Amino acid sequence: MISVDNVVSLIDDVSGDVAVDSVRQGIIDLEGKIREELVPAEMPIRQMCSGGIYARELFIPKGTVLTGRMYLIDHIDFMVFGDMTVTSDDGSKRISGYNILPGKAGKKRAGYAHEDTLWVTFCTTEEYTEAYYLEHIAIEDSDKYEQALIKRRIVDETLIKRAFESQTSYRQSEYKSFKNGYLVACDKITHDEADRLDFSLMAKEIGISEEQIQSETLNDDRLSPLSCKGVFTKESPINKMGLYTSNQYQSGDVIMRAGVDGVRTIAGRYTNHSINPNAIFMRDGNDLNLVAISDMNNEEITIDYRESFKLRQV
Repeated sequence: MISVDNVVSLIDDVSGDVAVDSVRQGIIDLEGKIREELVPAEMPIRQMCSGGIYARELFIPKGTVLTGRMYLIDHIDFMVFGDMTVTSDDGSKRISGYNILPGKAGKKRAGYAHEDTLWVTFCTTEEYTEAYYLEHIAIEDSDKYEQALIKRRIVDETLIKRAFESQTSYRQSEYKSFKNGYLVACDKITHDEADRLDFSLMAKEIGISEEQIQSETLNDDRLSPLSCKGVFTKESPINKMGLYTSNQYQSGDVIMRAGVDGVRTIAGRYTNHSINPNAIFMRDGNDLNLVAISDMNNEEITIDYRESFKLRQV
């Protein structure tokens, strides 16, 4: 059982460079102990964004053991007041009063509040909704850190078009070069580029080469003739050909069969991988269904290949 007597020792045990697997796993294990053995604490959070600066204020009650989210960008932590033992690269530290601590991307902290503490984190960001910040500035699941870094770089093309059209004079023929320059200058990528980068990351995670996945995916042997009205194939910016629909679907709707008695349909053959998929494969006895996980209409249907590979192992 976690107690005040041993909590500081536990925090010291998980101190160190969070990029080291053993340190990261130690913090994850501590999170598990917190969830299993301690009563959840009420920790009011306030967040705001102004002038490209994001602030997240967290009140930590006395006696609280906590682990923080993993930040995706460099930031600054302010302890406005309080008394805490926190993790650091070179062992646990007890700090009190007013403190400023630099935080690097990838940093994940664990701590224990000896007294009521007010903690504020600042970082630069674009202005979005509150829900955006929690998923695009810091993440809960450290295993998805690399994928989250890719997601942070995605830019909605409407923003590029808006910037292009705001010029005093522009020619539509110049848009492509403007877009490329915009992406490079802002270190941003399109959704299609993000899908391809995440495909490479997915292959590394499951331990299969990209070439092997492509070879297996593009295999047209024993392709079922089963079709579905409004679902068709055409050229895809993600990977050659893709699966599209002109039908409207809501989350949970079955789009079509992806496999029948072990034989793939066009859904099993042409559905591309995406970092933000709108569908998933689900088993139905010996068959496989393609099921919507978000509302869609007139768009490419995509899945996360990580989930389809897990399904094959069941």
